[in-house]
Amino acid sequence: MFKTLRAALAALLLAFLVLPNARASDQDVKSFVAGVAQDAITAINAHQGDSVGLKTAFHDLLLAKFDMQAMGRFALGRYARQLTPDQQARYNTALVNYVAMAYSMNLANVRDAHVNVTTIRPQAEGWMVDTVLGDGSSAPLRVSWAVSRDGSTGSYRITDVTVEGVSMSFTYRQQFTSLISNGGKNGIENLIRLLEKKAAQ
Repeated sequence: MFKTLRAALAALLLAFLVLPNARASDQDVKSFVAGVAQDAITAINAHQGDSVGLKTAFHDLLLAKFDMQAMGRFALGRYARQLTPDQQARYNTALVNYVAMAYSMNLANVRDAHVNVTTIRPQAEGWMVDTVLGDGSSAPLRVSWAVSRDGSTGSYRITDVTVEGVSMSFTYRQQFTSLISNGGKNGIENLIRLLEKKAAQ
């Protein structure tokens, strides 16, 4: 099973703020990350053989626990300022749908994984929480979660996921900006249409 988990997370990476409140406790942040990871595992276990249900579960989890707009802006790099309002709305929707689709496809066969939070490291714009994913019978998989906190609402959000040293946000940025650059004046539109197409698969 764990080889499947490792391959699935690697496939996801290759397929493509605000200052924290000083009173926020490390335990709160650790609990948040552990909860997000457990929510994902629970969704996988609950939707075995139900790809539509799993995609919907991941879609809802992304909107509730991830700062997808911030991640989307980062992935576009300097091109983020060039989107029209219509393109921005379509891009935001397509990115969430694409990531939900990718996770539901690549993690569908994972079984009974568990997460252990190991360390938490303060960052300039939040925290980095290191975890270990495993099933007790295979080599552990190191996953780090970048977390920020909204100063007005106090809510936490995931802003990046790094698997075995490979950042999802940086991987998407390399892929997206390259596609836009190679597409010339139609680069942004080409990216959005590609994400929409892949999300519909």
